[in-house]
Amino acid sequence: MTRRTLSLALLVSALGAALVPGGTAAAQGSGVVLYEGTRLSGERIGLARDTFDLNETAFGTRRASSVDVASGCRATLFEFSGYRGASVEVTSRIDDLAATRLGRRAVASVRVTCSGSGSGWGSGPGSVGSRGVTLFRDAKFEGESETFAADVPDLSRTRIGARQASSVEVPDGCVATLFAGPGFSGRSTTFRQAHDNLRLTDVGNDTASSLRVDCPVSSGSALGGGWGSGAYGRGVTLFRDAGFKGASETFDVDVPDLSPTRVGARQASSIDVPEGCVATLFTGVNFSGRSAEFREAHDNLRLTDVGNDAAASLRVDCGRRPRNLRPGGPQAPASGPSGVTLYRDKDFGGESESFRSDVPDLSRTRVGGRQASSIEVPPGCRVTLFTETGYRGRSATFDGDHGNLRETPVGNDAALSMRVVCGSHGW
Repeated sequence: MTRRTLSLALLVSALGAALVPGGTAAAQGSGVVLYEGTRLSGERIGLARDTFDLNETAFGTRRASSVDVASGCRATLFEFSGYRGASVEVTSRIDDLAATRLGRRAVASVRVTCSGSGSGWGSGPGSVGSRGVTLFRDAKFEGESETFAADVPDLSRTRIGARQASSVEVPDGCVATLFAGPGFSGRSTTFRQAHDNLRLTDVGNDTASSLRVDCPVSSGSALGGGWGSGAYGRGVTLFRDAGFKGASETFDVDVPDLSPTRVGARQASSIDVPEGCVATLFTGVNFSGRSAEFREAHDNLRLTDVGNDAAASLRVDCGRRPRNLRPGGPQAPASGPSGVTLYRDKDFGGESESFRSDVPDLSRTRVGGRQASSIEVPPGCRVTLFTETGYRGRSATFDGDHGNLRETPVGNDAALSMRVVCGSHGW
């Protein structure tokens, strides 16, 4: 399938993903901006790094109708979450995505590569010994080359190409794994040092189609998807082997599908949970199946409810919001409310999560779909809960706290979507 490269020029926040009201221009920076309307109009979101699932952002999935990309950056827009499905590569402005193979309102995940930013796959050709793994088309480190500082699910999108690598350079402290299939599938070989002839390895010569890179001192997750905290101990760390050994990755936000991560799905054997954090592992994707909650490190998941080599998704709570903290109470923060909060149990108890924007499907949140039993609404906010996804079904509107949703039209353990309006806070 031939890849289309479209020309373009864009504006965003260089600090991550930021949703802002519609306007004609965003602040010049590195990354990509998606717009709800054509000709760069309507609500927009700025992305400075890869986004595994736009549904996990305030902007939402399948909303983009136009796009703008900063000079020196490249964005790859994908039809499905997890960088899957049809895709189109963009390097400048497109006023109407209907002119592309994806069309309007079809973007679900985004890869962002900016020269010198470290957010993309390659750090430049022939950068042997730099903080990244370098692939060469010919044996003995010769021929066309490219250096990668992060995982690459499909080498066909790179300068080196798929099924072209013949040797690999791995700097001290880095680990590289080459796979014969895209998406980290097929035969594989792990390298902790340089190898001048891949013909002598399990993956073979002119065979590698995807690459995992682990260089711990580099900032951010190797995925670049916004999951990893980038510094061991600042989030929940999963390890492939028992005793906190083997390939590892640290996460400071929920991960609905561990398969695209460095650790992988159904691979984790031990977990490190720093003080103040709570981690929940699930055997199914999207926080389904058997689960086990961890408030401290565990060196062998075989001895837990979730089991060894079984975890497929992960929820992380590292105290972004103190639980059961009532507004106006003796411990209420002086900085004001952190958002509308749903609780699984009545009277503001149990698992909780705060929101500052609409949620079309609560099943993808920490609280979950059809789980809420009470709600906390700060002054100046109004919330409407719905019994169906996409703001459908029975509904109930709240201007203040309610300790028992059973007494409302929406009912207990029934909410599946939510609209949030907090005009006075400028959220």
